Amino acid sequence: MHLATCGRDRTSLDGEWHFTPDPYDQFVRIKAWEHLTEDRRGGACTPEHWPTLAVPGSWNAQREDCTYLEGPAVYWRRFACEAKRDRRYFLHFGAANHRARAFVNGVEVGCHEGGFTPFAFEVTDEVRPGDRNTLFVRVNAVRRPEDIPTMQTDWFLFAGLTRSVTLVETPRAFVRNFKFTPRLAPDNSWKAEFRVWVDGAEGGEARVRLPELGVDARVPVAPVADPSPWGREFFGLAEGAATVACKAEAWGLGRPRLYDIEIAFGEDALRDEVGFVEVRTEGQKILVNGEPVFLRGVSLHEEADGKGRTLGEAEVAERFEWIERLGCNFARLAHYPHTEAMVREAARRGIGLWEEVPVYWKIDFSNEKVLANAKGQLRELVQRDWNRPSVLMWSVANETPRLRDGRLGFLSELAALSRALDPSRPVCAALLHNWVRDPLQEVLDVCGINEYSGWYGAHEAEHIAGLAESVPAKPFLISETGAGAPLGNSGRPKDEMWSVEYQEEFYRRKLAALDRVKELSGLTPWILFDFASPMRINKWQNGFNRKGLLSEKGEPKPAHEVVRKFYGEKAAGK
Repeated sequence: MHLATCGRDRTSLDGEWHFTPDPYDQFVRIKAWEHLTEDRRGGACTPEHWPTLAVPGSWNAQREDCTYLEGPAVYWRRFACEAKRDRRYFLHFGAANHRARAFVNGVEVGCHEGGFTPFAFEVTDEVRPGDRNTLFVRVNAVRRPEDIPTMQTDWFLFAGLTRSVTLVETPRAFVRNFKFTPRLAPDNSWKAEFRVWVDGAEGGEARVRLPELGVDARVPVAPVADPSPWGREFFGLAEGAATVACKAEAWGLGRPRLYDIEIAFGEDALRDEVGFVEVRTEGQKILVNGEPVFLRGVSLHEEADGKGRTLGEAEVAERFEWIERLGCNFARLAHYPHTEAMVREAARRGIGLWEEVPVYWKIDFSNEKVLANAKGQLRELVQRDWNRPSVLMWSVANETPRLRDGRLGFLSELAALSRALDPSRPVCAALLHNWVRDPLQEVLDVCGINEYSGWYGAHEAEHIAGLAESVPAKPFLISETGAGAPLGNSGRPKDEMWSVEYQEEFYRRKLAALDRVKELSGLTPWILFDFASPMRINKWQNGFNRKGLLSEKGEPKPAHEVVRKFYGEKAAGK
C-alpha cells in the first residue's frame, strides 16, 4: 500500500550524495554495507572520498563518463534522525531507475523494482539518534528481457535516484493512504466515498473533513479482510469506508476547483486537495461530469534538456505553459508514470491526463514474474494518483504486438486490476493501427490508436477512411500521430521528409482528415517536444526523436502553429 506523504513531517535527503559506478558489482560481492560506513583510517577507498552527484538526478545527465552507464552504481550519505521511541520512520523514494536496494547503518532495509513509481522502507528499528546514520542505495538499470520496460525503448534510460528522497516520520498508528471517490447524482449534487487505510492499529475510528463543505465524516476501521488488491504491505493494516452527500462545485477541464481535505486517526493527520469529478463513457463518447468532451491533447515525455528525467518546479510549470499555449485541455504522460508534481499541477490548472505504465512493445507476456512486476507498477501508480481529479484514464500498455503469445491474457489481467483498484476511471491503451481490429479493444473502455500514415508507410496523411470502423462501438482517441523534423531544417513541403515544411504540411492534412471523423473523442499528437533516444542515431535526429512540435529547448516549429490553430477552432466549436 502506497505511503501517502502529504502534510507529514518529512526531512529532505536531497542534495549532494557520494556516488561511484560499480561495474563489477563489488558492493554486493563483499557485502560492503556491513563495514564500509565511515573512514576510520583516513584511507581513500571509503564512501566519503567518492565524488558527489546531485539527488534527485540521473547519473547519465550529470557525468559525461556515465552517459551510457546502466549500472550498477552505489550512492552513499549520512543523515540525521531524532529516532524517538514513540515514532516510526520511513525512507521514501519518489523513484529509482530501475532496481534499488537500500541499507541503513549496515542493515538492508528493502529492495524495489520499477523505475518510475514511489516506494518506502520502514527504518524505525535501524535509525539511531544523531547525525551519523549512514545510507547506501545500490541502483542498477542494466536492461533485461524480463524487465518492464523491456530491452528496447525509444527513449533514453536516465538511471539513478531520479526523484526526491525523504525521511518520513509518523506516529505509531497513522493514516497510510486514503481514497476519495465522488459520484455525480441526477440533481447535480455529489455522493463522495471515503476509504481510509490505517497502519499500526487493529481498529478505531478515522475522521474525514472537508471544511469548506461542512463535511465531518467518521470512518470506522477494522483489519483488512482481503489484502490482495492492495499489495504485499498489508500486515497491520486496517481499513474503513463511509459515504456522504454534499453540494460541491465540480472540477472540470479548464475549471480547476479544488477543496482542502483532512484525514485524521488518533494523533495523525493527512492534509491534501481533492476535486469533485466523474469520468465515464457512453457509447463512443467520453463524459466528464455528465458532459461529452473532445480531448485536445498532446503527448510528452518526462525530460528536461540537460537534466534528464528530473523536473523541478520551474520545469513542471514550463511544461504546462507549453501545453496551455498549444490550446490543450488534456495530456498523455507517456510511456511510464511521470513525477507526481506533474499530476498535481495538472489538477491545479484544469488539465486532464492519461497516465500509463511502461508495458511497452515486446514484453515477455508469458512470464508470470513479468506480470507480477507489471501489476506492482500499476498498483503503485494508481494508489499514488487516484485522488488527483486530473487523471481521466489509466493506460495499461503502448504498442504491444497484437499476435504476441500471452499478450491478451496479460493485458486483460492488468485491466481487471485497474478496475479493482479504481473502478471510477476508464481503462485505455495505445494500440497500433494496422487496419485489423485488435482483440484487446474489447477489454478496454477507451481505445488509443497510434496512427502514422503519411510518415511510416506509403499511405498519405489523409487516407484514414475506415478508421472508425476498425474499433468497436466505444470511445477512441488518436493517441499518436506525427512526423519528424529538426528545428531549422528547411525543404520542400510535400516530398522532402525531415524538413519542417514537410512536418507542417503533414499536420495540416492530417488534422483536416481527422476532423471529418466525427466519432473521434480526441487526440494527443506525438509529441510536445523533442526528446533523447539512443535509437535515433542518424544525421536528421542525432540522438533525439525529432517529432516534437517544439525543440528540446521549447522552441516552436511551424507545425506547432498548425496544431494550435486547430485546437483554437475546436475550443470555439467550429
